[in-house]
Amino acid sequence: MSRFLRDLFLPVSTTSTSTSTSTSPPPPPLPSPTHPKSPQCHPFPSNSTPQPQPQPTNTTTNTIIPLFPTLTASDLPPSRLLDEDALLSAIRKLPAKRRAAAVISRGGPGVEILAYSNCIAYKRACSEREARLMELASSSTKSSKDGRQLAPRLLCRVKRRIKIKTEDGWQHRTMTCGILMELARPFDLNTGTAHRLKSDDERKRVSCEAVELVRGLHGMGMVHGDVKPENFVVALPTADAPRLLVDPKTDGQVREWEGEPRLMLIDFAHAFRVSDDDGEGDDARAWRKGYSDGYVSPARLREEERMGRLAPPAEGDDLYALAVTLWRIWGGDVEGEGWLGKDGRCSWGRVRAVVKDDEVLGVIRGGLEGGGVVIED
Repeated sequence: MSRFLRDLFLPVSTTSTSTSTSTSPPPPPLPSPTHPKSPQCHPFPSNSTPQPQPQPTNTTTNTIIPLFPTLTASDLPPSRLLDEDALLSAIRKLPAKRRAAAVISRGGPGVEILAYSNCIAYKRACSEREARLMELASSSTKSSKDGRQLAPRLLCRVKRRIKIKTEDGWQHRTMTCGILMELARPFDLNTGTAHRLKSDDERKRVSCEAVELVRGLHGMGMVHGDVKPENFVVALPTADAPRLLVDPKTDGQVREWEGEPRLMLIDFAHAFRVSDDDGEGDDARAWRKGYSDGYVSPARLREEERMGRLAPPAEGDDLYALAVTLWRIWGGDVEGEGWLGKDGRCSWGRVRAVVKDDEVLGVIRGGLEGGGVVIED
């Protein structure tokens, strides 16, 4: 295994790195465990819940400490439904510092990913629609040349029981409010990953894998809608492998693993399924409006201004965001000189000075031009 891939599993900072701009209201805050339990939801497996373990003596803010280290996918309820109240109750019993040290990444208001165990991650504020699209991406093998999954495997839905008013009066319904998924290491350039890409060969390898992931998703009729470095993750080689991302018993040191890690995509909140095998896609009215600053194309912004509304993403929007992502992988700064001017123009000579591979340059140029950028040679 290359030193580069090994470095990707080093502990990461728990500070926020995602800056997503969404036109929809933020997810509701997680409630206190007072409303009635849903009979469809399996309670938190109390017989499998370990007692909170003390933190290592020299723990730093960069150490990720799982909430329940010994739990594996086999400990989850057979129904693959977990009651939110029971889960929150178990988490609240942990020390506050322990909960803070479990944060892997944060997105918008109320959205965060926690290290739930040594092989499971917990994402708060995840809708049923997002869970369904992620499940499709994680189970698809026909769109990838090597037959791998495109997203972390969804292991369990976290359900919440709510009360809504209908024509027949008030009714209780159960809704998805979070998920447990395969644990993965964030591939986040903002936390220092970029400087570990010390050779053009390593940058080329990561770039090609990112391109394959996005094209693979398009091959199954799905648009991600929020492609950026923060939404690529490095997964463990086996979903249920009892290997640690970070071992709290060894002062935050990374434990050895077998096999090669792989890149995958997360955060399908703004994804849109254009079509499926039957030629049917998502209803545009069900799509959650939003995008991330710096990764939305000038053409899409102009269309939003002309139409007065933001349309669901198309493949070209993903390819533009992928071009920006590749630029950043090679060390480019989205906000700095040498990228896009205020008039939507790009100096190609400055791009070539940063990106040293012709194949990657071709992908970047195609994505930029498709997004309405005027390239000046």
